[in-house]
Amino acid sequence: MALFKRCYKLTLTINGKTKIYQELATSDVSLKIEFEVTASVNGAFSNGTITIFGLKQEDIAFLATNYNPQTLQLKDSFVELEAGYPEQMAMILSGNIYESEPNFTSADQSIRFKVMSGVQNNLKKGGGIADNLTKNATFRDICTKVASNNGLGLKYDNKIPNKVIGDYAFQGTPYQQVMKLRELMPLSVNIAINNKTLEVSYINSSGAKKIIISGDSGMIGTPKPTSTGCIVTILLNPTLSINTFIEIQSKKLPQVNALYRIIEVKHRGGNRGDNWHTELTLTKAF
Repeated sequence: MALFKRCYKLTLTINGKTKIYQELATSDVSLKIEFEVTASVNGAFSNGTITIFGLKQEDIAFLATNYNPQTLQLKDSFVELEAGYPEQMAMILSGNIYESEPNFTSADQSIRFKVMSGVQNNLKKGGGIADNLTKNATFRDICTKVASNNGLGLKYDNKIPNKVIGDYAFQGTPYQQVMKLRELMPLSVNIAINNKTLEVSYINSSGAKKIIISGDSGMIGTPKPTSTGCIVTILLNPTLSINTFIEIQSKKLPQVNALYRIIEVKHRGGNRGDNWHTELTLTKAF
């Protein structure tokens, strides 16, 4: 892996007009960007902030028009951010702009976006949905309905027992339906949204594929122990996702060496400073 060549590709589409900013090859020189992206088992969707520096004033004005003050509605927008290295690029955030903050006062004038997956889908549902399933509705039936309402594919682990929930009724937004789903899930099941897919997985570390994290594989500093696991920072790895099993191998803090599961991924980086890291919140895998 070419660790010292940071690569990114940022695609912004607003009202059918697309702008692309990228640094992929060693010779590429583009605008400066900074980003912070978070995906968590407890949140409905991935979200993050992206700041672009050095834009022309007319470009900032164009990119800041995602909100229409006359209709009080968000305009159609879509953002994709890929990051990594020449041999390892992956999507770390895709979604809609729900807030933009232009800055014309500094020398390197900028614009900062707040982005979340599924915003446009949530708006198109008119702010609410109503679902009713029969008394024989299974947990899988409900997961299928929730994925459809949120514009997601469904990856359902067949190892999950086919539990009958019974009567199921819901009224609210697609976002809220994802959060409600977590209240219905059995203790042995975990729910995450990765790459436009609702992943419903059976928690079982036995025989699961794991990734080793150590000082030799990009760990920065030592893990920080928590009440349920630990937090570890590594060189940016865009391929890691929620529910991946991680084995920590720390020479300086061997007490934390164990098998864990990722419950939150936070990517921080840019081509303006030193940040190019992934922070993982881990819980013990049993």
